This record gives sequence, C-alpha cells and structure tokens, in this order.
Amino acid sequence: MPLTLLDFVQQVDNVTVDDIPDSAQDSINAELNQQTGGDGGGTDISNPSDARIVAEVAGDNSGESNLNGRAGFTSIQDAIDGTNGNNEAATDTVAEDGTIFVEPGTYPESITLGTSGVTIQSTQGSGETTINGQSSTAVEVRASDVTIDGFEIRNTGTEISVEPKDFSGVIGVSVQSKNTGVTVRNCELRDLGTENNDANPIGVYAQGATSGITVENNRIETLEGTDEDEGAVQAVLINSQRAQNGISTGIDNARVANNTITDLLDTRSTNAVRFNGDVSGEIVGNTISDLNTEGDIPGTNAPGGFTQVIDLAEGGNSTTGPSDVTIKNNDISSIETTTPGNFAPPVHLILGSSTDGSSVAVTDNSFSADSPDVEIFVRDGSGGLTPSSVQSGNTFSPSAQVNGSDIFPGDLTLVSGGGDALQTAIDDASSGDRLAIDDSTYNPVT
Repeated sequence: MPLTLLDFVQQVDNVTVDDIPDSAQDSINAELNQQTGGDGGGTDISNPSDARIVAEVAGDNSGESNLNGRAGFTSIQDAIDGTNGNNEAATDTVAEDGTIFVEPGTYPESITLGTSGVTIQSTQGSGETTINGQSSTAVEVRASDVTIDGFEIRNTGTEISVEPKDFSGVIGVSVQSKNTGVTVRNCELRDLGTENNDANPIGVYAQGATSGITVENNRIETLEGTDEDEGAVQAVLINSQRAQNGISTGIDNARVANNTITDLLDTRSTNAVRFNGDVSGEIVGNTISDLNTEGDIPGTNAPGGFTQVIDLAEGGNSTTGPSDVTIKNNDISSIETTTPGNFAPPVHLILGSSTDGSSVAVTDNSFSADSPDVEIFVRDGSGGLTPSSVQSGNTFSPSAQVNGSDIFPGDLTLVSGGGDALQTAIDDASSGDRLAIDDSTYNPVT
C-alpha cells in the first residue's frame, strides 16, 4: 500500500508534519506513492484526516468491533449515512468528495451511495474486503463522481426472489440513470446469481445518461444465470435508453478496460461486454475466456444457448446503436467449449444493424476459436466495417477468412446458396474437413 510522509514523521519525537513546507510535502508524498503504491487497490489509513473508517465486528463472538477505540463504524452503509458510529465518528451523511476506508473483513450488506464525489476504498485490496450483497443489487450508485475501489463483491441471490424474465435480477454494481463519472476499479465481482437459477446476473450495470463510467482493472467471474428461455448473463452492460421528453439518455465515454472476465454460464445467453443503444467509448485490454451456454430450454429438447462476447447493438428501448467505439488489445478465447450443438454459433464480436460500424475501430485484438461448434470471429450486421482491414489488423487462431460481412476461422469450409452446393462440398471434402453450412435450403445429399 502507498506510504506518505506522515508515516515517517510520526516516528520522530517532537516533529510534526506542519514543520515541513507544503511544497516539500507534496513532492515527497508523490515520490512515496510512486515507490510504494501499486496495483490492486488498498490505501494506508494511519490517522486519516478527512475520512471515515469501517471495521467489521470481531470474529470472536464478543460483539466488539475491530476499531480498537478508534472513531468509526462497523457497517459501510452506516459510514455513508453517519449512523451508529462510535466515539467521535461523524453523525451525518458523508460529505461530498469524502472518503470511506473499509478495513479487511466480510460485510453482509447491500449499500447505496447517494452523495456525489464519494470514494469507498478497501485498505487492503480485493480478496481481503468483501461486500456480500443482501438484496438484488450489492452496490447501488445514485450520485455522480463516485469511486468503488478494491473490493470483492458477491451476490449469490439467496436473499431475493427473482422472476425468470427479470432482465437484471442480481447485480454486483448498478449505476442509476443520469449519474456520471462513476468508477469501478480493482474489484473482484464474483459468485453472482450462483444460488438463484432465475438471476440473470450482471456484474456492472450502467443505465441511461451515465456518461463517463469507467470499469477497469477488475476481475469478473463465476456468474450463473437462468434455467429459462429468457434473459442472459452479462459481465458489463452499458445500457442507453430512449430519449425522454426530448432529453438524450445516451452514454458517452464509457471505458471498459484491462478487466479479466471469465467463467460465465447460462442456458440462454452469455455476454462479456454489451454496449446497448446510443453508447460511445472504448473496450480495451480485456482478457475474456470461458463463456458457455449449456443445456436445453426447459421442457424441450431444443438447445437454448448462444454467446456473443462483445456486443454492440440497439437495445434498452433506444432507437439507435453504438457509435465511436474503440475495440483494441482484447484477448478472447475458450468460448462455448463445454457442449456442442448450441442454438446459434458463438460470435466473438457482433455489430447490430443499427450500430454505426464505420465509426467502430477494431485493432490489435486476439481471437481464438476453440469450440467444437462453428465459431464466428466477427459478424458485422451494420455493413460499416471493412472486413479485410479487420482481418489484417488483428490476430486470429486459426487464421481467418472473410465471407461477406463475416470473419470465420480459416479451417472451415463455408457452404452457402442452397440447391446442390452442400452435395458438391461433401464430394470435394477430405477426411477431417469441417463444413459450415448457412440457413439456405439444400437438396437431399449423400
């Protein structure tokens, strides 16, 4: 965790930080942060000046807190609201631009942040400090410029009743409409919906006009979804909505960067990152793997699953699709590897018909086809991408081939057009060849 000048001054008799000029303090603190800071969240909170401290109740059944006489709180929500503090802890709502430091432990609560500029930060980083959601949403943001840093966030769904068609039954972090500049970083969002088959879990969910949202350096894993022919599992959903009373609810400058997204499972649909509607921004540097759909639609023998890893589409009651989106340096692998015969082929990147494909940049990504089924690397329903440029500007394993507006693995023999085309392809095939056949109507084959 980063050190500050105060840590050293406290160890010297008869010296206070006031004895050191402000300019010197700033310079020394900047260098100390550079040398002793680092990734993963966490902050040293020795004698914080303008901050609130939260420490869990001791695990010895004594009922005593771990504050050890310090002013503070045993609940994150209490620290936000200024209630149930001890000693000289604040007794009103956390101030705008205030900071709440949360010490290691497990906090079984769902929290709501309603004051602008507030930061809640784990003192030790994710894996040490856990928010265990007790309602449909573990962390709900109702203010702008809020930062959530360094937590493990869980929400298994055991505490709630969710309808199968509830689009967002269990959520890790939800950013409500019109709150801007929110950041979720250095967190682990995991075990969402694992105890509720109808959960349709979402890791981070941002709704209309939540411009400037940043989701970076997180690990999002073990999301399990519905057993119905509805809904989806989605790690990150940036969801614009239809303009209301002439006021745009579009979302600008959404940033989803440097996250690890893995182990998503549903019967119906899985998505790693979805930009729905009038959304612009960037999806960069993410490592995405192990997205799967398994099983049949309940009550049928029909497979229900399809995976769309990165999805840019019209949705969320919007009237248009995303534009001005950069998709760069992402690594996508191990998609739909557990069961063959899904409802539709998995697609690594898909652009819907309402997306402005001409303003979408796709470069320096790595796409790996590992499924026993046919995979599609890129499907451009907008007609705005230049497939040959996408093919040359990214890495594909196996090598890619362009077919119309789609990019497929190069080890497939593509069959289209109907009639005798399938029989011709069979006659020309060698042992081990795989034929990928479109939805045309073909004559009987031998």
